[in-house]
Amino acid sequence: MHARQQIRDAIATTLDGLTTTGSNVFKSRVYNTRDQVLPCLLIYTLTDEIGEVQSIGYPRIVDRDMTLAVEARVKATSGFDATVDTICEEVEAALATDLTLGGLTRDILHASTQIAYTADGDKPYGSALMSFNIRYRVKEDAPGTPIA
Repeated sequence: MHARQQIRDAIATTLDGLTTTGSNVFKSRVYNTRDQVLPCLLIYTLTDEIGEVQSIGYPRIVDRDMTLAVEARVKATSGFDATVDTICEEVEAALATDLTLGGLTRDILHASTQIAYTADGDKPYGSALMSFNIRYRVKEDAPGTPIA
């Protein structure tokens, strides 16, 4: 299993059971967010780039810089801002408890949050796309084995 997937899985586990979203945590950018699962969190990778090379000989050890999205989705007739802000606070606090995810990553940094709303349908829909910069390290020939 690629280190990227291991990191997404670990983050999903960390975020499962938060007060506002509960167990509505999905490791996919494509999920039918029907009313029964809202509010919820979607976790997915936006980018994964090779950073610094840490060794010369083969196989090289490389740092990778992944941008991971944690997208909160909310559907309600009132209280969007408060609910979205509460979810963001819960996510940020939960991820700050272990910035290495037990040795899977070198660091996790909250980079940005984009908040959007739409009034389509019977209830307005809101979302917060939180981006996290995650640095992890692997050998070129073993992308499924993170190096602490």
